[in-house]
Order: sequence, then structure tokens, then C-alpha cells
Amino acid sequence: MSDTLRDPQSGDETSIDVVRAAATAAVAVDANALLRAYGQYLRRNIAAPGLGVTDQAALSFLYERRRQGIPATSTDVTNYLGVSSPSGVAIIDRLEARGLVRREPHPDDARKKLIVPNQDDADSPLEHAVANAVSRIPLEHTDAVALFLRALVDELDVMDAERDSSSPIN
Repeated sequence: MSDTLRDPQSGDETSIDVVRAAATAAVAVDANALLRAYGQYLRRNIAAPGLGVTDQAALSFLYERRRQGIPATSTDVTNYLGVSSPSGVAIIDRLEARGLVRREPHPDDARKKLIVPNQDDADSPLEHAVANAVSRIPLEHTDAVALFLRALVDELDVMDAERDSSSPIN
């Protein structure tokens, strides 16, 4: 026998499975809306300043590394993006030409350069928007939101791994 919930006003009973399915569907709709809005953001804000998706991914990687206190080299950027070394250097050259990053001497290896974002704060406008949205979530719901986001990232990682494993280039 499945568990049920009783509506305190009407007295009607509803299966917990039905309630869970409805809640899951509602969250899925909101998650899809988030992904659509993010796609629109990328199209508007990357195409306009002339940055490609790969350039933006490199810049986001560099922001994240700086937030973590981990220096990044062009090899790190290239490995993260999964591109050839010449392509990685070309991406960094474009970002540097636009004033978005700078090359600094590596403190431990004179042959290497660190790639550092030029923006003083470590957050992009999108990251500020995320922080503002998170600040509006009641404290008692933050664990559930974090759990959902980690699960979504895991699902997207699985999709990427499946795509990579079926790619004829591998």
C-alpha cells in the first residue's frame, strides 16, 4: 500500500508518488527554463563582445582557478578545453588582445607563464547574478538547492562522458 497525504481542507487523499511526480515535473520545468535562459545569456553576451563559447569557457576556467587559489598556465587552459596546444595559445592570445587576461611570470618555472584574468573581482556579471539569486533563497532551502544543482551537474557530466565515449575521434 502506498503512503498518502491528506489535504487538510478537503480531506482528499493523494498518493505520495503522485505528489512527488508533480513536484519533480515542476522542478524539471524550472531547470529547463534556467538552461534556456543561460543559453540566451551566452548568445547575447558572448556573441556581442566577440568571444566564442570556447573563449568564454577558458575565461570561466581562469576565474574558477583564481577563486580556488590555483594558478593556471596555458597548458592548464588547453587541457581543460581539450584543444591542441596551438589552439589553446590562440585562445589565450585573443583573450589577452581584448584585455581580459594577462600573462605573468611563473614563480617556480621561468619557462612558463601564468594566465590571470584582468577583472579585479573574481566574478563575472553572470556570477554576480548567481550570487544575487542565491542570496534570495531561504537558508532552510539552500541544502536542497545545492543537492539539486550537484545532481544536475552529475547528469550533465554523464551525458558528456557518453558523448565522448561514442565520438569517432576517440
